[in-house]
Amino acid sequence: MKYIATSKQDLAVLAAFLCIFLTLGIRAENSCDCKSPPGGRIRCEDNQVAICRISQDGTVNGTCITPPGSAGSGEELRAWLLGLLLNRPVTKEEVRQPNYRQMLTQGRLQAPNGDTVTFKLPQGR
Repeated sequence: MKYIATSKQDLAVLAAFLCIFLTLGIRAENSCDCKSPPGGRIRCEDNQVAICRISQDGTVNGTCITPPGSAGSGEELRAWLLGLLLNRPVTKEEVRQPNYRQMLTQGRLQAPNGDTVTFKLPQGR
C-alpha cells in the first residue's frame, strides 16, 4: 500500500511539473492580419503593437513595436499609436473623435501617404 501512495504522489508531482512546463512553453502573442491582397499576418510579443503597412505598390512592411513607457495606457497609448501611424502628433482629445475611435475599433486606417495600415494594440492596454 505504501508503494501505491508514493506512486500517486509521484504522479501528482509529475503532473504539476508538466502543467508548469506547458504553461511556460506556450507564449502569448499579439497579431494583426494584413489587407488582402497580398494578405498575411504579423505576429508580435503580447506586449507589442502589431502593425502591417501595405504601400500603394503592394509592398508589405510588417513591424512589432513596444510602446514606450511614456505612452502609458488608455487614451495616451492610443494617441501615441495614431501619431506614429499618421506621422503627426495626435492628442488624447482627438482620440475621442468619432473618426479616430472608428480607426481604433477597426484596427485599420489609411495613412496620409496612401498606405493601408492594419494594427492591433496589446491586450489590456
